[in-house]
Amino acid sequence: MKTLKLVTIFVLALGSTVLAAVAAESGDTGADAKKTVVLKVGGEAPDFPLPKGLLEGKNAPKKLSDFRGKKNVVLAFYPKAFTSGCTKQLCGYRDEFAIFKKSDTQVIAISTDEQKESDRFKLEHKFPFAVLGDTDAKTVDLYGVTKKKSRRGGFVAARSVILIDKKGVIRHIDHEYSISDDTKPLYEMIAKLGEDHEGHEGHEGHEGHDHK
Repeated sequence: MKTLKLVTIFVLALGSTVLAAVAAESGDTGADAKKTVVLKVGGEAPDFPLPKGLLEGKNAPKKLSDFRGKKNVVLAFYPKAFTSGCTKQLCGYRDEFAIFKKSDTQVIAISTDEQKESDRFKLEHKFPFAVLGDTDAKTVDLYGVTKKKSRRGGFVAARSVILIDKKGVIRHIDHEYSISDDTKPLYEMIAKLGEDHEGHEGHEGHEGHDHK
């Protein structure tokens, strides 16, 4: 009986060790494990700090929530600065920036690059919007963006786009953003936000006039 008990204890202990190792390998460490972020359309956009400094000026917004009541925001997560696909994506936003400007929409491009690399990417291609280097992937994780292994080691953000309105409410989420297929629908949604805002302002003005 004693031998059987010892064998049972050994098996249980071994099983616990194996499970702990599996959990550690997968990143699941019980109560301290990071929960998978699940954002929803209609939910509030999580706040995060914006890059300081020379590229955006002294009076630039310091965090996402600074845009509330002022601008809609497109968060454009992309894998790597200066790669062909990412250059095409952000240069496309630059070339069609009138769409964003007309609808009071700010673009914030985000990758896991160093900030100095993001700054260089912005300067070289003259992007008229913020380019954030999220090296520790805090913002990437905050928005539930998938991280993929890089060929050079480390992780990059999957191409994703999130549209946020002036109230800080998420209006659109695309974690599998395709430059060829999804850019036009995104522009249409951005334009619609601008139209909705103009219509709302016009309606308020009309009501104010009627009450005079």
